Amino acid sequence: MNQNNLSNELKHPSLLKMTWPIFIELLMGVLTGNIDQLMVSRISQDSVVAIGNANQVLNLLILTFGIISLSTTILISQYIGANQREKLGEIYTLAIVVNIVVGGIISAVLVIFAHPIAVAMGIDPVIYSDFERYLSIVGGCVFLTAIFNTFTAIFKSNAMMTEIMCLSIGINIVNIIVNWILINGIGPLPQMGLTGAALATVLSRLIAVIIIICMYYKKIKNSLSIKQLFPFPKKMFGKMLTIGIPSGGESISYSITCIVIMVWINGFGINAASARFYAGMFSCFTWMFASAISMASQILVGYHMGAGDQNGAEKQVFKTLKLALASSAIIAIGLWLLSGWLFSWVTSSNNDSSIVPAEVIRLGQTVLMIDIFLECGRAVNMTMVRSLQAAGDTKFPILLGICSTWLFAVGLSYVLGVRCGMGLPGVYIAMATDELTRAVIFIFRWKSGVWRTKNLIA
Repeated sequence: MNQNNLSNELKHPSLLKMTWPIFIELLMGVLTGNIDQLMVSRISQDSVVAIGNANQVLNLLILTFGIISLSTTILISQYIGANQREKLGEIYTLAIVVNIVVGGIISAVLVIFAHPIAVAMGIDPVIYSDFERYLSIVGGCVFLTAIFNTFTAIFKSNAMMTEIMCLSIGINIVNIIVNWILINGIGPLPQMGLTGAALATVLSRLIAVIIIICMYYKKIKNSLSIKQLFPFPKKMFGKMLTIGIPSGGESISYSITCIVIMVWINGFGINAASARFYAGMFSCFTWMFASAISMASQILVGYHMGAGDQNGAEKQVFKTLKLALASSAIIAIGLWLLSGWLFSWVTSSNNDSSIVPAEVIRLGQTVLMIDIFLECGRAVNMTMVRSLQAAGDTKFPILLGICSTWLFAVGLSYVLGVRCGMGLPGVYIAMATDELTRAVIFIFRWKSGVWRTKNLIA
């Protein structure tokens, strides 16, 4: 199938038309956790740190679902690019069932082991109770996220980004309203604080799952049936694992390093931990557009690879790389210039004597300056990793990711932050070094052309 036939068959939108809905959807997803922290911060800064630590654990485990969701996205895009749609129903059903099972197991683990996790992370005992309560409520229903993420991957692979964007906006509005009611206590309802934020998150995710299932049956023609798993499609499941484990492995390894580093940051004190969470909350606006455009590009690269159009895939990658890098640099610089005002705003109503706003502001301004370099490296890495995955080069990203993050992000963080006494700024310098090193290596990897020899659906 040549490029003209590919375009006529798929009739998919341009890169930017696919990017904006994904960006809005990512923004809404990030806001779910950040809104909890912001709204709770008006009552307790300690609860902000508790939610931030809990989200570190939740984000790591949610990546487990990404192993199947990511491989689903790549397989669907290549099968659509090759115009082999008869396999899609089997892929959809298999992905949903596997993630439901995995999600149920993880939910049970988080409820049972909430306290041991708090101890292992070196969390300040002052926030043990808040951490365990939030993790048990939100983590206990994490299977809802597994279901939602799988359906989201199906819609995105079919270039239906607008539907997911609209759903995300609606669900976040619901989350904000319910947050406001439960956190602050309205009418006969008592002020529930962190517990209210957790319950609001679970309720909004439940509504999202119900709606996206209804959308599937209305928008997607392929039917879901458990009969498609009898006999069990071992070959397709093997493909999912072959793609998903290496592809998801890099993200999981990265998240584990983040938790290790968070243990050290917790050791720097509550002010450093608060500055880290607020800096992460602000910097998410930097990487979100780069992440969105790299996700859109991954699907398009998959279409090109499925159709055998490798030159088209290469042009797509470098177009994406320029846009991702430029957007990240501009937004990161803007956040640094506004950092004094931003950190003053979030610490303005501090009610916890353990928090020193002036120290949080000072640390925040410093790390957002370093974050400019970190985000530029991250923009390149997100683009190149997802492009290599879509092309079928799935093993190299995890090998490089594991080696670089443990050597630089973890090893150098310990040397600079802990041993040399640089604290939080030392950790950020180490993380920036990791991102920039991987960025250079990934570009050389793509230029080597190894990805041209891969074929996922053969």
